[in-house]
Amino acid sequence: MIGVDFSENHIKIVQLKNLGKGQFALEAGGIGEMPEEAFLSEDQDKLLKVSSALKKVLSEANVTVKEAVFALPEASVFFTTIDVPEVPEDKLEQVITLEARRYIPFPIKDVELDWQIIDQDKENKRLTVFIASALKKIVDKYRQLAELSGINLKVLEVQALALQRSLVPDNFEKPVLILEWGDRNLSLIVMEKGIPRFSRRLELGGRFLDKRIAKTLKVDLKKAREIKEQTNLSDLVTADLSLEKIIEKELNQLTKAIQQSIRIFNTKNKDPVEIVLLSGGGAMLNGLTDYLKSNLPEFKFHPADPWKGIEVDPSLREQLQRTATQFSVVVGLAKRMSNE
Repeated sequence: MIGVDFSENHIKIVQLKNLGKGQFALEAGGIGEMPEEAFLSEDQDKLLKVSSALKKVLSEANVTVKEAVFALPEASVFFTTIDVPEVPEDKLEQVITLEARRYIPFPIKDVELDWQIIDQDKENKRLTVFIASALKKIVDKYRQLAELSGINLKVLEVQALALQRSLVPDNFEKPVLILEWGDRNLSLIVMEKGIPRFSRRLELGGRFLDKRIAKTLKVDLKKAREIKEQTNLSDLVTADLSLEKIIEKELNQLTKAIQQSIRIFNTKNKDPVEIVLLSGGGAMLNGLTDYLKSNLPEFKFHPADPWKGIEVDPSLREQLQRTATQFSVVVGLAKRMSNE
């Protein structure tokens, strides 16, 4: 089975083999460019271009299976936990749907809704339910994309659940903040006991850093991206500007978002967040972990390592570790399919 993750700039795929006892082996993997302005586009020609790009990545990676799970883009997904009264099983879906309408930011007729019971209060006869909804038009688009690409789409999954599966051990019960820094958005998700308990999304993706660097240094976006990926935050880029100084505004926004998110969660929960995992392409920024440790010493920051517990060809280990944070979501997707 394969996991497939789409973002504004990239298409990532991973195929794993389940070795048992929580161990996996990497059978195939790859990353390709997303066609320009094609991500989430409703234009049919651009959808065909995405399909061609996906088929190219699958071919170059020598993928041997057709069954896949796709990650749903965070911008089109809403998830939360709700409390509902215990009712007979044949009434439960109706009760959950009615309660979910109060929280979902889209008209209920425009979404597909999924849910699972995660806790039961027998004394008060209440259920805690995790709900996730996605816009039908996005779901339909991904189904069409899979069909065009010759893929048997088994599951569409929320990125947060893939991140949990990829990065947090099953027996780890303390809350963890996963910071997923993508091309377009910054997502802050607190996971506890396998369930997203808090989430927040900001328009602070890697492209904002690229634009800031390009404007300051008067280079194009491609060169700006190279500078961001190859230069440490504290190293000099020009005679009088460090990379940290150039993107100081964005780094300040990042630290404030982390502080605020953890404070909001901690005020409502007895077990506080202490650990932050840095994931996504933005987390590849050289010096980011040290910067956050210095500015937020009360928390423990760690770069995400989705390859932990996965057997890989020794010749690929160094390259995979260098780009590890980019693959957190797609490895989590592939683990789901390999477990089924």
